[in-house]
Amino acid sequence: WNGVMSDYVWDFVNRVAIELYKTHPDRKVVNSAYGSYYLPPTKIDKFSPNVTVFVDEERIGFTDPEKRKKVLEFRKSWQDKLAPGNLYSSFYYLFSRPGGPEEGIPVYLPHGIAENLRSLKGVSLGEFNELSQGPDDMHVPGFNHLNVYVTARYYWDADQDIDKMLDEYYRLFYGPAAGEMKEFIEYSETNWPLMKSKVEPIDKAFELLEKARKAAGKTVYGKRIDLIADYAQAMKKLREKLSQGRKGVPQAVAVERKVTDLKLDGHLDKPFWKDIPVYELKELVTGKPPASKTTFQVAWCDDRSIVFGIRCEDADMKGLKIGTTKNEDANIFNGDVVELQIETPAHSYYQIVVNPAKALIDLDREKGIDSLWSSEAKIASYVGDTFWSVEICLPTSDWIEGGLDPLKKINGKKPEAGASWYFEVCRSRMRDGKEEAAAFSPTGEMNFHVPLKFGELIVK
Repeated sequence: WNGVMSDYVWDFVNRVAIELYKTHPDRKVVNSAYGSYYLPPTKIDKFSPNVTVFVDEERIGFTDPEKRKKVLEFRKSWQDKLAPGNLYSSFYYLFSRPGGPEEGIPVYLPHGIAENLRSLKGVSLGEFNELSQGPDDMHVPGFNHLNVYVTARYYWDADQDIDKMLDEYYRLFYGPAAGEMKEFIEYSETNWPLMKSKVEPIDKAFELLEKARKAAGKTVYGKRIDLIADYAQAMKKLREKLSQGRKGVPQAVAVERKVTDLKLDGHLDKPFWKDIPVYELKELVTGKPPASKTTFQVAWCDDRSIVFGIRCEDADMKGLKIGTTKNEDANIFNGDVVELQIETPAHSYYQIVVNPAKALIDLDREKGIDSLWSSEAKIASYVGDTFWSVEICLPTSDWIEGGLDPLKKINGKKPEAGASWYFEVCRSRMRDGKEEAAAFSPTGEMNFHVPLKFGELIVK
């Protein structure tokens, strides 16, 4: 996923650099390793000597030996292709910002920042560090202050003792609450990822913060802690959502069928789909009926596969937009697609994206975006005069089969009462650069990926 454009983009960069080098050998060409061209190209063994690259360095989890090893291996994969000294590093401190995925969460990374910058000494020529995407993103200096401070201090001296430096910081910046703020920040550094999905670490963070506020009293140190407490208020809204769980989400029933009766051709008017409930998608944000109707049905087959049939009505079939005809091509998102997000009791969660041309992207979203996983999906599509439809057959696997391959199939036993699956069926319709988005369970925001809003799926 994050290398599908690497050969294309970096070939262009390299060809430009080669021509520039002929006339201006003292000039450099710089590009960032980012998005779908984050991985090094496979078709270039060595770049032109004037190519420089900004490599996004992962500081979250850098203190973990396994994650650190992966970061260093990734960095070396770029260094091996570049002339010596042509690597820059980049990172961002856009955490905790309003509207972001960590809004209100105290994302502190002092030890990761220190170890990462120490490892870059003598390797990186410099750094691009993004602190703002606009005038509203600097609303969280209370949280970002420590991350920026540690970064600046380590630019000057990457060999200093991080814990000694932090003790000085707590003493000078938080005065009588130095010990309490140290406890709060150290707890947050270790546990902030859990605050995105669990109530208990949120409660603990607020407990420690309140303890620090009392220790500081009505002083300038107390005002600094109040600033952090103000930004953390958004966590209370998140806590409320987490404590409510999945109350009120819609339910769908997968009807049992024999796999021998399934003939994948994209048509949903055959006997296989007869008497299976039909569910209708709603506008993603408002929950109202969308401009273009979308329905789906779901069946559970006796070979332990789950099958979705999705019908997308469209008054403008001539304007149907196909982003790609190839599998695993990120351009699929530039056109009309349907999406499945599937969470089983054993795994949260998978993403399967299909377009009218049967092109597929399947991703394991449990720990980010893992494109190595394969759903092993079988897909058929049909494009008519007033609609297009797809059938998606997804095999499942669990320990009963004698072992799981984490890179293949959906991990989960048959969904049933007490062991439900949770899922989302989505449609994205692109016209004139605008997206019409619909979902089985509306999320209330322009975002399909809200697991707490996933609907419930059982088999009957």
